[in-house]
Amino acid sequence: PEPGRRQIPRRAALAVTVALAATVTALPARPQVASTALSPSVSISGHDGAYLTARTCEGFSRPAGAPAVTLRLDRPAAAAIAVRVQIAGGSLVAGRDYEPLPATVSIGAGDLGGTVRVMLRRVVTGTLAVRVQPGRGYALGATSTDAVSVAPKALELTCRVFAPVVLRARVGDAFPARPLDRAHVPGELFNTVIVRTGHLPPGISGVPAGPYAGRSTIPGTYRFHIDFTLADLVLARVPFEVRVRGAGASAVEGGRPQAPAAVPASGPARFTG
Repeated sequence: PEPGRRQIPRRAALAVTVALAATVTALPARPQVASTALSPSVSISGHDGAYLTARTCEGFSRPAGAPAVTLRLDRPAAAAIAVRVQIAGGSLVAGRDYEPLPATVSIGAGDLGGTVRVMLRRVVTGTLAVRVQPGRGYALGATSTDAVSVAPKALELTCRVFAPVVLRARVGDAFPARPLDRAHVPGELFNTVIVRTGHLPPGISGVPAGPYAGRSTIPGTYRFHIDFTLADLVLARVPFEVRVRGAGASAVEGGRPQAPAAVPASGPARFTG
C-alpha cells in the first residue's frame, strides 16, 4: 500500500466485488436473433409433377423420374444456408408412395435456389404439398407453401430385347473371354451397368460382364442373359444360348447381338442358329 492512501478493508472490497458480479449477471442476455435485413427470402413453387415411367425387362412398370419442388431466393445467398422443409398435406403417403423428404435443403453461397425432389416408390397419381419452415439465414417469401400434382406421363420407356447370341462348343473347349463386346451395343447403352443372370455352362466362371474363363465340362444347352441397367432399371437385354456338345462338335463360335428384336419384355425369346 502507498503511504497516505486510504485502504479499503479486505472484507469490504470483497463485498463490492460480489455486488458488481451480481449486477453483471443480472443484466438481461441479448437475444440471439438472426438478422433478416440482408437475408434472402425463400419462396417455393411446385413443378409440373408429370414423371417418366419405365416398363423394365422383368415386365413391370416403375418410376423413372422424380417430380420436383423448387426453392427460389430473391437474392443470392451470402453464405450457405439450410432451408427447412416439411410436408404440408396431399394425398400421397410417405414411405408407401415416396421416400421421406430430407429435413433441410442446402443452398450454397451465391446460389439463387435449390430443388426438393420427390423420389417415388411406385407408379402413383396424387398430390403433395411442401412448406418452407422458418430458419436461420433466410426469411420466408411470399409463397412458403405450394403443391405439386404427381402423375405419370403418357410416354413410357420400354425394355429393348436384342436378338439372341448363340454360341456352340464341344466339351473341353475354352469359353470366349468376352462373348459380348460392348462396342456391339447401341451407343445409348455404353455407360450402363451390366448384370448377368441365368446359368453358365458347368466349368465356366466369370464376372457379370466378363472376362469369362474355364472349359465346358458337361454337354447341354445353357441360357443366360446380360442386362443393361439405367440406374436400377433393367431397360435392355441380350439373351445368350450356349450349346455344348460331346466330342466331334464344332469349336466355339462367337456371335453378336443383332438389331433390336420386336419382342415384348413379357414375350418369349426367339433363338437363332
